[in-house]
Amino acid sequence: MNSYSFSVANSINISVDSDVESHAIDFIKKIYSDFDSLIQDPLWNINIRLSTESCIKLDASHKLGKDAIYNSNSIKFSSGHLFSVVDNTINVTIPQKIKRGRVPFKRLTPGRHVSDEIIEPLLKFILPELSMSFLHASAYLDNNTAVITMGWRGTGKTMGILSHIKSHKILADDLVIIDTQGYAYPYPRPIRIYSYNISSLPYGKFEKLKYFIKSLLTPHWQPVEYIHYYNSSDTKFPISKIDYLNDENCSNLPLVSRLITDYEYSYFDNVMLMMHVAGVIHLESFVKKNTIFPNIK
Repeated sequence: MNSYSFSVANSINISVDSDVESHAIDFIKKIYSDFDSLIQDPLWNINIRLSTESCIKLDASHKLGKDAIYNSNSIKFSSGHLFSVVDNTINVTIPQKIKRGRVPFKRLTPGRHVSDEIIEPLLKFILPELSMSFLHASAYLDNNTAVITMGWRGTGKTMGILSHIKSHKILADDLVIIDTQGYAYPYPRPIRIYSYNISSLPYGKFEKLKYFIKSLLTPHWQPVEYIHYYNSSDTKFPISKIDYLNDENCSNLPLVSRLITDYEYSYFDNVMLMMHVAGVIHLESFVKKNTIFPNIK
């Protein structure tokens, strides 16, 4: 069996496995290779399995139109995805083939689906239960404290941290985890380098030229390269500063941070609502607790 496991924020264990040969697991290994190993006694577990569609079954007692069927604490979507929760463990079964994006037919489930559309949306709802929260932001270390830069997509979060790649002082490129005590936790997914990032890389002309040539052969919606940057055994760092790129004088960072992060995952609202109906997640708890923001000036 092909599998990979890691932990997030020293609190959550995540395991992904497949009972079939799958390039998705190879992608997961690459994307999460800099995360910590499994921890003992995690506060939450997320177990994900890629399986053949014939293995995904659910004895359902209720229907949600043509979108899903569910019973107590389990839901199966028309896509074939099955979610269930037992105590502090969420189990997810993903079919071997799915429809994704604008492609009108099923294809082998890609790793980006597992990371971007399963793992991260679930973390978004679990973290507030642990007095933590995602920020759609980048972060780097300055004197062993975290400097966080948040902003809307396309406003320069990645550009602002590229100069720190060689120093291994980057904590996060696109998502950073913070808690109510004023600490930031690394979320070291590799930086996704697109063609417009190449000129800002702190590399020589020859290496930039290699990236440029590769960009000519890469579809514009795919990264030209994934760059690993994290090299530390520390699990959290005190936050010294939080910047908002779109308005440096913003007086309500907690509200803006939540709006930006919620916007990034707004296309999952219908899925999360149906999971709430089935009892897999609890939106009332999430709405109440998702106001987390450290008291940072």
